[in-house]
Amino acid sequence: MNVNDSIRVLQEWSVPTNSFLSAIMFVKTFPNSKIEHFVTRINQLTDSQYTTEDLTEARMTFLYLVQELVKKQNSEFSLTDIFDSAKKLAKIIMVENSWMFVKADSEEEVIQQMSNIEKAEDLVKQNLSLSSKEMINLLVEKLDVKRNTASQYYYTLKTKLNIKNAERQGPTKKSQIENIYKESLDKSKRNVVKLFMETFQMSKTYANSSYFQCKKKFGG
Repeated sequence: MNVNDSIRVLQEWSVPTNSFLSAIMFVKTFPNSKIEHFVTRINQLTDSQYTTEDLTEARMTFLYLVQELVKKQNSEFSLTDIFDSAKKLAKIIMVENSWMFVKADSEEEVIQQMSNIEKAEDLVKQNLSLSSKEMINLLVEKLDVKRNTASQYYYTLKTKLNIKNAERQGPTKKSQIENIYKESLDKSKRNVVKLFMETFQMSKTYANSSYFQCKKKFGG
């Protein structure tokens, strides 16, 4: 499926494709109360298996997808590029206008969620050396939120802050493990394994495996 195919789908829905503003105004009249309303149309336009559990994300992604398709229909951009751009724009607008999209039943909950988003951004900026998994674990711990919420915070902020590869912003976990091993050559295997477990929150099996990999590489 290519961009022209997607434009034909829009035209089959009677969406005006000569102006992205007209297209947006038209699709806003579509049914919009359920996630499925947007996910189904997104997948019809992209021939993908896009899915999300967030109604706002689905709605914003669909609107930006229509916008980008109409704006770039005669360009050299591929359908994949346009879809990726739509998803990125949706996430950015949700972060930069997070106060509009928080899900809460009271003013106190709104304030709490806005505070969490700000705290999450600070934590991400302060811990660029962590892997995605480690950063999400940190957000869960520090913000006392569910893992799905922490993941949404992280990947949205990763887009906003233009973090292309968080693991490359500082020392990798592997290099940190190796440094600790080299600094602990005078310690027993048991103590080094324990240090790995405590420092990196890893299992005993993983710590033992890391120890023997370091020993093979550096001796000791």
